[in-house]
Amino acid sequence: LQVLPQIFETVDKFSALRAAKIGEEFKVNYIIKGSGNEYQRLDDIKAAKCRFIIPLNFPAAYDVDDVYDAANVSTADLKHWEMAPANPHALEKYFIPFAITTADLKVKKDFWKNLRKAISYGLSEKQALKSLTVTPAELLNVSDKIGKLKSGMIANFIITSGNLFDEKTIIYENWVQGN
Repeated sequence: LQVLPQIFETVDKFSALRAAKIGEEFKVNYIIKGSGNEYQRLDDIKAAKCRFIIPLNFPAAYDVDDVYDAANVSTADLKHWEMAPANPHALEKYFIPFAITTADLKVKKDFWKNLRKAISYGLSEKQALKSLTVTPAELLNVSDKIGKLKSGMIANFIITSGNLFDEKTIIYENWVQGN
């Protein structure tokens, strides 16, 4: 009998910590679908020993041209706008395992732009690739079949014109299960 992983979707860093406490009480190691503000409570999140799925849904810049509109934007909102792209790097720095998702993106095409932005905010390319391949396979308990390119595993890979994270790189081929 294979036990399916259980994912707990949260709306903020406090919900993630509550989910960890619920999991602890019921002896369930939830995978937490984060909200993007985990960087605000890294010590607590590290101590909770959870694994995360992190959306790359960064807040849009606030229109502060008009002083009256600018007065309605809180300092906390401005700080989150500034820090949200650094969330994946903060998790990497604290050795908190996470996968990256397109969830919550209104425009899925923004995924690669946002991933590059996260890299420009400190996320290593090595961790970005791991968060797209190895970690999701581990979270789903299928790392013996997918997530790496090696003998005996299902061959899912792409062929590109250069570094996958370079904006000008072209994906030439996308191989799924060896085809």
